[in-house]
Amino acid sequence: MNYSSDEVKAFAAASLAEIGMETKKAEKVCLHLINKFKNITIKDYGFDPQKGVPTTDPKADPFYSNSRSCTHAIYALRILKSKNAVPVLKEISEKNRDWWYVCTGADAEHALEG
Repeated sequence: MNYSSDEVKAFAAASLAEIGMETKKAEKVCLHLINKFKNITIKDYGFDPQKGVPTTDPKADPFYSNSRSCTHAIYALRILKSKNAVPVLKEISEKNRDWWYVCTGADAEHALEG
C-alpha cells in the first residue's frame, strides 16, 4: 500500500481487506483515494462526455487506472464495513450518477448496501 501507483495501492488494500489484515491502514488508504477521485470526471482528462473515452488513446490510461483504483478502494471499504466511509460513499452515490465520473455512484451505492 506504499507503492506509488494508486491502482496498486487500492488493489493491495482490497486484497488485505479480504483476508482481514492491516485493516486500519487499508481503510485509511482507501478513504484517501476515494476522496482524491470523488469529484474527477473525464473532462479533467481532456475528454468530452458526449464522445466518451477512447480505449486506444494512451491519454485515456490514467482515467481507466484511476477508475479501477476507486472501484477497488470502494470494494475494500465495503468488505471492511467502514463506518468512516459512509458520508463520502453517500456523497458519491447521490452525486456521481453519470458514467463519466472516476468514482461511480453505482459502486458507492453497492458498498452502502453491503
